[in-house]
Amino acid sequence: MEIIIGREAGKEQPRLSITANGNTIFIGEAGSVPKSVSRNHCRIEKDNDDKMTITLIAENNQLFVNGVEYKERILAKHDFIELG
Repeated sequence: MEIIIGREAGKEQPRLSITANGNTIFIGEAGSVPKSVSRNHCRIEKDNDDKMTITLIAENNQLFVNGVEYKERILAKHDFIELG
């Protein structure tokens, strides 16, 4: 399974975009996502052992898990993810 998280494309005041299995949903109010979040910001992948890994898609993006910056990290229950 793969989930792509980013900013809603083509909008002056974007919302958060989450795409999984070809379906996209938008979360938040218009303008709730800053321009520092790219359209395809990061990817979450689940492996056969149910381990979930979050990875930046573009190297110039920023990803924080529990306040620490990462390029890639295995996620744990209750991790707090920030994009910027």
